[in-house]
Parts: sequence; structure tokens; C-alpha cells
Amino acid sequence: MSILSDYQWHLTAENVKSVLENILPGPEVKGDPFWAVMEVERNGLTTGVYHTIVQDSQNGKEVLPLYERKDDAEKALQGAKLNDMAVRGISRSHMRVLVEFQKKGFIHLGVCAFVSDNGNIGVICPSAEHIRQMLEEMGRWHDEI
Repeated sequence: MSILSDYQWHLTAENVKSVLENILPGPEVKGDPFWAVMEVERNGLTTGVYHTIVQDSQNGKEVLPLYERKDDAEKALQGAKLNDMAVRGISRSHMRVLVEFQKKGFIHLGVCAFVSDNGNIGVICPSAEHIRQMLEEMGRWHDEI
């Protein structure tokens, strides 16, 4: 490989790393504004797979539940008895990506309304615009992120 090719490879690797860091929260990320349950590898890094629930059994619509409190996400994780999963924080920059994915129809986001003692959850499914409005009202959405 020539030096130019090595340099181009380095730039590509850095770009991919930057994109992944914006999409995949690591264990150190604080949930601001939400928390989610994600699949993790043995080393604790996320695989990119978010835990989803079936919201509508007739059409099989899967929803990615978002939790305002880490404790609620942990209770839901324990109740679901999921192996290889962990609670991860969703930062504002992660949230922007997820909202854009919902706008494009790639995912459906749900906001957890309650978690029962046994880990069952109730989820509301607002539109991407309603999620954005809610976060703006809470002071947790900024266009410059």
C-alpha cells in the first residue's frame, strides 16, 4: 500500500469510528435524555442491537423503548430476563440520530410510561416531531448538537 492509501484508510477508519460513537453509546454515556437496553459483547461494548418490544401483535410493529430513569430500564431488563443485554445511556447526540431514524421509518421509538414491579412496561409511541417537542420543552434538545 502506498502512503496515500494508508492515509485514506486512516481517514475512513476515523470517520467510521466517529459515526459509530454517535450511534452506539458506550458504558460511560450518561442517559440524557433517556436510557435504553442494548445487546453487549463480553467486553461490555454494544453490538448496535437495541432491545425492542412488539407493540402491535397484529402487524408485528417493534418499538425501541426509551426510559427516563436508569432504574426503570434496569427493572425492565431484569423482568425480561435478557442475556447479553445491558442498560446504556442515550445522549442528546444519540437521540438526534434515533429521531432521524424514526423520521425515515427505520425504527419506531417509544417512551416508557411505567415499569411494573415485575418489569412489565407501558410504552407510548409519539411521532418523531412530538419527541423533539417534548425534549425541547424539557430543555434537552438543542439544534447545535
